[in-house]
Amino acid sequence: MIYHNNFVRTVIDKETKKKTKDNTRAVESNNERINKLERQFEEVSLFTETLWQLLKQETKLNDTDLDVKIEYVFDKKKQEAKLKVECFHCGQKLPVKEKKCYYCGEMLHNNLDI
Repeated sequence: MIYHNNFVRTVIDKETKKKTKDNTRAVESNNERINKLERQFEEVSLFTETLWQLLKQETKLNDTDLDVKIEYVFDKKKQEAKLKVECFHCGQKLPVKEKKCYYCGEMLHNNLDI
């Protein structure tokens, strides 16, 4: 099918403008979400720092104690993430902390509380 050149150009231009407008809206929305997350992160960081300063004042803990505890918690979380349980219904392996199989929807009755 052969279209007149101006018609084809007009159709493409309208489609391109619409897609550009949609993409611009999506980018703006994502930028707003990122900015909000950055503000929340900053607030949580300040809150955490404040709590740590208060805890140090009220106890004999120091920054080394905090570093050791952070390392312990991170290592524990890594180990927990490696633990798997097999769904009795479909046989898929899932993290132990899951209560429901996200492959078949069955409840996982052999769930360990960690």
